[in-house]
Amino acid sequence: MPPSRRTFLGKLAAATVAAGVGSSVVADRAVGAAASLEGEYEYDVTETLAIESFDDTTLEASLYEPAGEDSRPAILMTHGWGGTRADREPLAELYASNGYVVLTYDSRGFGESGGAVGVDGPNEVGDAQRLLTWLAERESVRTDGGGDPRVGMDGYSYGAGIQLMTAIEDDRLDALVPRWGWHDLRLSNDPNQVLKWAWFYGLYLSGVENGTLDEEFLALSETAIEQKNAGEELRDFWRSRSPVGQLGAIDTPTLLISGWDDRLFTPNEAFANYRGLADSTEVRLLMYNYGHDFVEFEGEGPEFQTEYADRSALAWMDTHLKSEGEDESKGESEDEDETDIAPVTLYRAESEEFEEYDALPESADALSLAMASERGASRLRVGGEESVSFEFDLEEAVDLLGVPRLWLSVVPTGGEGTTLFGGLEAVSPDGEATLIKEQTAATRVEREGLLAFDLIGIEHHLPADHTLRLTLTVIDDDLVEEAVPFEDGLYVDSDAPAGAVIKHSPGQPSVLAVPTSEGTIEATGKPGKG
Repeated sequence: MPPSRRTFLGKLAAATVAAGVGSSVVADRAVGAAASLEGEYEYDVTETLAIESFDDTTLEASLYEPAGEDSRPAILMTHGWGGTRADREPLAELYASNGYVVLTYDSRGFGESGGAVGVDGPNEVGDAQRLLTWLAERESVRTDGGGDPRVGMDGYSYGAGIQLMTAIEDDRLDALVPRWGWHDLRLSNDPNQVLKWAWFYGLYLSGVENGTLDEEFLALSETAIEQKNAGEELRDFWRSRSPVGQLGAIDTPTLLISGWDDRLFTPNEAFANYRGLADSTEVRLLMYNYGHDFVEFEGEGPEFQTEYADRSALAWMDTHLKSEGEDESKGESEDEDETDIAPVTLYRAESEEFEEYDALPESADALSLAMASERGASRLRVGGEESVSFEFDLEEAVDLLGVPRLWLSVVPTGGEGTTLFGGLEAVSPDGEATLIKEQTAATRVEREGLLAFDLIGIEHHLPADHTLRLTLTVIDDDLVEEAVPFEDGLYVDSDAPAGAVIKHSPGQPSVLAVPTSEGTIEATGKPGKG
């Protein structure tokens, strides 16, 4: 039986989940606006506006208008899942102080707006289109023609998804800044058909507590909770609410901002969005730490990275929305080079700096698991030997950067398919192991053969005296027990006696492709634990 709603909400409140995943029970992390970027414009705020949408649903909104008679470009934004427009007030004030008309709104089914939550589906897209028209009719908003406002969108998480879904249908948008958005909700909630239980169930509860969920989505979710299996209908629903396969329809310039530490919409989804948009529009990718997570930030705080991201967003909007010679916002630096956003900008923890790249790093080097094992195969079974590790001692330091990929020669055993989990750990000379970025991937093993298994994208500097450890397990607690504050773990595990045989002899090789900034790894393998 799933835990009670009261029990789960208590855990969720204590854990602190990011990005407005439910304002009544969780908190935002690295979500706000950099005070140092506040502009010089005074502005008026209309706290409450009731705007009728295309189907007569009332959307509650707030309007921020810079003082003066000149028309100005606009920003449209909404909030994260389970939140309200009040969550985006700091970002709205930032844009307004830099000369933008800003309209924030409660997404349908949340806050004070009517209707039911459709997970950024056709109704939410219709709402956004209606609000674009509403802005075009406002005298304070600059237009590019009848019904066509000069407008960008910014927002996190649920407020990022609506940007891409709207841009697929409407070419009136002039700039997008989706932060912490998804590529495919099937990958987010049910990667490789393994239910990401802690996130799926937590988001369901947050939606129920803070909104009115669409009846179809509610019924499909409750069935998945009861069965601990998403099922094809829910997967189809998620697919219909995702930009996967449709990004080529977007011609709006897009600045993607995502987090290395995002455990819901992982870096893999950001990379997929970047690649999917690259052929159809001007696109940039900025990766920093933080994102959706279960733990509070430890350290001095994300102010530097948040300011960098906000400055980049302001510069992006200025470039695509403001006219030549118009007053520049605080997004424009006195150093011209700093406002020319590189195709890919990645925060690197080792240097504590953002580094620029012409494209996503694609270099990788293959490490055979056979060189790190004295056996030709590893037999894993729930309730028996549940995990195995392969260790590689480095001859010199290496920068891991990108998505690690496994090719495993596998045989499922003991049931109707097995769930396999994988993660990379950095092991110090004294034996202390750290799960890199606390990221764990999951896949189903349903048939004998060669299985391609992508781990989660990472950036990590590994010194020469450290060891790179690959851990494969049939129980996710072996990798994520400390990082997820729920007894049921991050994913749904296989039931006993499910298991798998992983073959890694020279004749039946299994390989780890390690992404690096340089492309070459010199390493010596040795058996790990298990």
